[in-house]
Amino acid sequence: VIQARLAQHSKEGGALLLAAAVIGRTCTFERLCQVADLSETDALEALEALLDGRLLMERPADRRPYTLAHDYIREVVYSEAHEARRRVFHRRALLALEAAAAPAAECAFHALAALLDEPAFRYSVAAGHEAFTSYATREALGHFNTALDVSGRMQEKGESLDPNLLALLYQERGQALVLVNDDEAVQSNYEALRTFAVQRQDQTLKLAALLSLSNLYGNYTSLFNPIKGRELAQEALALARELGDKAAEARSLWGLMVVGLATFGDNNLGMAYGRQALALAHELGLKELVGHILNGLCWPLFNMRQIEQAREALSEAQSIWRELGNLQRLAEASRFMAIIN
Repeated sequence: VIQARLAQHSKEGGALLLAAAVIGRTCTFERLCQVADLSETDALEALEALLDGRLLMERPADRRPYTLAHDYIREVVYSEAHEARRRVFHRRALLALEAAAAPAAECAFHALAALLDEPAFRYSVAAGHEAFTSYATREALGHFNTALDVSGRMQEKGESLDPNLLALLYQERGQALVLVNDDEAVQSNYEALRTFAVQRQDQTLKLAALLSLSNLYGNYTSLFNPIKGRELAQEALALARELGDKAAEARSLWGLMVVGLATFGDNNLGMAYGRQALALAHELGLKELVGHILNGLCWPLFNMRQIEQAREALSEAQSIWRELGNLQRLAEASRFMAIIN
């Protein structure tokens, strides 16, 4: 029945219907014209016919008033279109969304459907980052896994990948996997980054992998291995200094602080690493890292009976986490403060 109704409409009407099916949600007349590649004059008559035929619906009071009348219509319109035609419409939708600074998840969807690997990778990483920073961990993992699949295709075809985006992908995917308690997947994730870095002889990516792995082994997980964590942190520290990467040097020192305090019982050594890391992080304005260091320093200060210094450290950490909107770390710092009090 739907196919019969579709056959009654003009070529312009068919283009508008496919544009609506590709967009997949309410939209403006201008957006329909952009994706269908029609002038407003050519599209107006077709739009009126589609509304009269109840294939499109209009909600005049809405900012985006137009949508397909039923999901069945979208399924038929989309499946009846040739694959090349669908890809072209998705590419146009992506260009329109980019111009409107739309959310990364929407851009990623259309880039994937248009088989555009580079923007699909870029927007999938960005969508994962947005979801991860909003505490939507499972949603973030979905986007990160998609980005990982796309990066694999790009590597097979010899296409270049942005090393900074790739590092962000592996780092935040690893952090998300930590939150869902999948330690083996976390390990596999960071080892894959290190392998990729070695293959490409990319010292920056290798440094990112070393930092992440040292943090993984140096903290209390099922993979807790303080000896390995310390070795990796020392390797990361040497490489950071070789590359002149002060931020990575601060993170390496923080890793050595965590491992030292957790396992070797030498508060003085742990504090020495911690103070070096804190000074560098303050100098570089790395607020998140400052917060992490202060959260960790409260315990050796407490054990050394420097109670007021421990409170000051946690108070500063709480302020940082409030400013950054990191509720998880704010809760952690507040719990530590309660214990010390």
